[in-house]
Amino acid sequence: MPFVTEDYGVCYPGEKINLKKGDIIAVKPFLTNTRYNLVFPPLSILSTECNRKLFSTIWVDGVKINGKEQVIMLDGNIEVSGEIEVLSPEMLAAYTAKKILGNTKLRIDDKNHGIIIIGIENKPIISVNNRQVIIHTKMRQEILVPLAYSVFYFISSEYSEEI
Repeated sequence: MPFVTEDYGVCYPGEKINLKKGDIIAVKPFLTNTRYNLVFPPLSILSTECNRKLFSTIWVDGVKINGKEQVIMLDGNIEVSGEIEVLSPEMLAAYTAKKILGNTKLRIDDKNHGIIIIGIENKPIISVNNRQVIIHTKMRQEILVPLAYSVFYFISSEYSEEI
């Protein structure tokens, strides 16, 4: 649970495309004061590059990117369409992604590379293999990359217990 200072700002899900070391991806909703008290949804990004600056220091349930994470993106070989399926119900960020993506069409790699966390039509979108998170498409990176990083909160105590 990272401690976030006033030099950070908040971006809504999908607003910040390029993540960098030090950015934080929220895995649960959080309340903050960015001129007004607002509740931001999971998948929001806290970064020094976001425009909605914080007016106070806060704690956020989230993943702070440290550069050691292994997120692998695969090229697609088949096309699937429909709503994404959240196969791990404790991942609130996945429900945010599902709402944003709606009925979507993606070109995915359909090979199973581990445990499927997020799928579509019984095919993998995001899976976990050991300490690697695999994104089975290069499409919709603005949503799926932060979602992939949010998986680390659940698979590694390093992120869920950070103080």
